[in-house]
Order: sequence, then structure tokens, then C-alpha cells
Amino acid sequence: MSNNKIKGITFPFDNTNNNNYILDIDSTYNEVIKSKIFHLLTTKKNQKVRDLDYGLDLYEFLFNPKDKNTFDEIEQLIRESFSKYLPNVSIVECNISETDNTSIILSLKYIITDVKISKEETIQIIFK
Repeated sequence: MSNNKIKGITFPFDNTNNNNYILDIDSTYNEVIKSKIFHLLTTKKNQKVRDLDYGLDLYEFLFNPKDKNTFDEIEQLIRESFSKYLPNVSIVECNISETDNTSIILSLKYIITDVKISKEETIQIIFK
């Protein structure tokens, strides 16, 4: 078994590391935050049993016009959800674009605010 201290399970679920666990684990605080961000962005509302308001319905935007109004609405929802569920994460930059008529690319630059030394991190998700 690994000597790394387990802080959480990596989300999305995967098993690409040889760590003698069934699933990959988060062994640093930055990895935990990245998993929490991914989880919040990809969870649909009403899916979390004890908090039906948790998550974003970003998949619903796939059928909306891919224009500035839609992208502004997505960014506003993301910022509101972060302030409620991830208050220790500050969004530096939120870029939303489309690849074709059926996909949205979300790229977030963020800083973890409750650590002594913080650096900008980026996460990118493609919604299809």
C-alpha cells in the first residue's frame, strides 16, 4: 500500500496510477480542490440527495444559442455556485467557447485562497 496520505478520491473516477487502490486518489489539497471543481461543474441539479441545489445544469446550455448572452449566463451561474460551494476558490478567468454546434468548452483559471502559497491552476471541460 502507498505511504501517501489519502485526502479524497479523484474525480472523474479513473485508475491510471499504480497506487494499489481501485481508484486514483487525491493526495494533495490542490488535487482535492480540482476534483471538487470538476464534480460541481459536471453534476446536474437534483442529483445530490442531501443538497438538491448542488451542481449546475450546464448540459442544458448545449441546446441554447452559442452566443455571448448564453456564455455570460453560464459564467454567472459558475461564479454563484463557487461562492456557495467553493468559497475558498477564486475564479481568475472564465473562458467559454464552442467547438461546433453541439459542444461547449469551459476553461477556468482559479486560485485557492485558503492556503499560504497559492498558484493559478487551470481546469478545462468539454460538454458534449
